[in-house]
Amino acid sequence: MLNDVLALVEFNSEVLIDVDILSKSMSSIDPLIGTITISLSEALNDVDALSESLTDVLNDVDALSESDTDVLSDVLADSESLNDVLSDVLADSESLTDVLNDVLADSESDTDVLNDVLALSESDTDVLNDVLADSESLTDVLNDVDALSESDTDVLNDVLADSESLTDVLK
Repeated sequence: MLNDVLALVEFNSEVLIDVDILSKSMSSIDPLIGTITISLSEALNDVDALSESLTDVLNDVDALSESDTDVLSDVLADSESLNDVLSDVLADSESLTDVLNDVLADSESDTDVLNDVLALSESDTDVLNDVLADSESLTDVLNDVDALSESDTDVLNDVLADSESLTDVLK
């Protein structure tokens, strides 16, 4: 039993040491709690000051919103007249669309005419190519005639000389 008492005494000593450590910790926590309390009080004072500031701002916003209501009424009136203008523009664009559709239809018929002209010009090109080929052949013929005419000139000169001799004889 004495051993049990000694064990209890030892256990109690350890508990007392732990209590002493906790007591020292608590004494170092107490100043922190005081500091935290002071900081919280300062923060609450700052929040109160901000709340007053916010109230002032909200009062200013309320005053501004009254003038903004007037401005918004003016904007609404302007938007209604702008709506009228846009309706007129829409009507004009619809008539312009009709005109553009007419122009498109005319341009399609013009395209058909141009395609016909193109087809004719292709056949004209074929004819012109034939004429060009014929003119080249004609040039060859004329060159041949020119070559022949040179020899014919010699023959005619001989005939002329013979006719002069005959004329002399006949005289």
